[in-house]
Amino acid sequence: MRDYINDSLSQCPVVLAIIGNTWLTVTDSYGNRRLDNPVDWVRLELEEALRRKGQLIVVPVLVRRATMPAPDALPPTLVNLAYINAAQARPDPDFHSDMNRLIVQLEQYFGQLDSAPAPGSTATDSPNPTPRKPAATSAPPSPTVG
Repeated sequence: MRDYINDSLSQCPVVLAIIGNTWLTVTDSYGNRRLDNPVDWVRLELEEALRRKGQLIVVPVLVRRATMPAPDALPPTLVNLAYINAAQARPDPDFHSDMNRLIVQLEQYFGQLDSAPAPGSTATDSPNPTPRKPAATSAPPSPTVG
């Protein structure tokens, strides 16, 4: 399972952590909270994604009017998730506009990375520099934990 998660994450620039109202409280067949199980696949995937800070972006997406979990409600290995700006995915009629906003913000973020000069170069090194897109009117999800 860990190899599959690692291989999958190595191919992803973004991980969307879908968080609903019961995300923190879902239990296994024994009544234990799944996030407290160190081999639960959701926990393993998020732990590895958070470890790859700077290599990929983790974006919590709140559904069904969920709120971000408090740091003390998370296992120690997931605490940094609580400090990442979340995107909202409200029910209709707002769902599509919320998803479009997230897509545009990610496109702008990655477009800025693609158009940034290579390390050690200057803007004049390129004969046709690509202008960066203007910033979104609302704050994009944070690309880093902090």
